[in-house]
Amino acid sequence: MRTLLIVLAALVAPDEPEVNAALEKFKTDYKNKDLSARVAAVTELSKTQHDKVLLKLGALLVVDDKDVRIAAAKGFEEQKENKKKASLELANALAPNVTLIPVAVTILEELGLLQEEASAPEVEKHFAKTDPLDIQKAAVMAAGKIRSASSIDPLIKLLKELELEAQQNGGRGAGRMKGLGGKGGGGGAVKSGNAADRDRASELLPSVRGSLGSITKTTCQDAKEWEAWWNEHKAGFKVER
Repeated sequence: MRTLLIVLAALVAPDEPEVNAALEKFKTDYKNKDLSARVAAVTELSKTQHDKVLLKLGALLVVDDKDVRIAAAKGFEEQKENKKKASLELANALAPNVTLIPVAVTILEELGLLQEEASAPEVEKHFAKTDPLDIQKAAVMAAGKIRSASSIDPLIKLLKELELEAQQNGGRGAGRMKGLGGKGGGGGAVKSGNAADRDRASELLPSVRGSLGSITKTTCQDAKEWEAWWNEHKAGFKVER
């Protein structure tokens, strides 16, 4: 029995010398002032699967140039031995990178690839209209890959919002836009707002519908139909895995 335990421990235990060697090499290579060399160092380090490497990649998500951060985010694809920790590191780096759109988009894409349900609440925060459009879209698509039931309510809410925005056209606006615009008046700011809302709706609607379909394996025509379906099935709903 003791022999078996020793063999099992050897199989699961990380090769510390190899890990330490990879970290030391990275430490040296990362000192290079050339950005492409630092990016290459991050990419090379990510090939070693270990919690120490995972933590190092997490730290790199919030320092240095955006290209380094993107390389670190993409490196989490290699950290498959501990997807929960990898997802946590990525999720924690979202807010600090919201002004660096390509970085935030890459982080969301990686969260979608890891498919850890625990990351869904953080992803859902970025459905918000206050986020850049590219980040909103990446968050919606990530939710469709993660496939958490917690995303259904916010996705339906977003779908309803987008459908209203898509309907806005001059004087036929809805909600806060009602009564503004029209043929004879409205000013440029209102028209720009309508145009921006329609562009947002056009960009996000297919992704929202696709993510709802991915999570539920169901197809509905519009937000009203989705609400009715969800009210009927919510209590006993389980995501098919």
